[in-house]
Amino acid sequence: MKLNDLFEQDIDDIFMDSSEMMENLVVDDEKMNGVLILESQLSTSKKKNSEGISKTDGSALFLKFNEEIYKKYKPNRTIEINDVTYMITNRSKEFGLIKLKLEEREGY
Repeated sequence: MKLNDLFEQDIDDIFMDSSEMMENLVVDDEKMNGVLILESQLSTSKKKNSEGISKTDGSALFLKFNEEIYKKYKPNRTIEINDVTYMITNRSKEFGLIKLKLEEREGY
């Protein structure tokens, strides 16, 4: 069996299992199961945009792949997760999951 096949098999068994990693999230007022990784909590690097507003990058949201959800959440669109607004900076399909790279803006 190939490594990618093993990853896809483990999506439901480990990654999307609430006793392992998955959590119940509120995404744009809808309850969804996913994994929210807030890398910015561990990182001390911050950037400022041209207006001087501080930004932190590095967070990601993983959702089980669904074509409708994938089409809905495009880069440069905002998304609200658990009452925090993020900008989607990138999206990809990885091992049966949707990965949304997120940026939280601070200072305004």
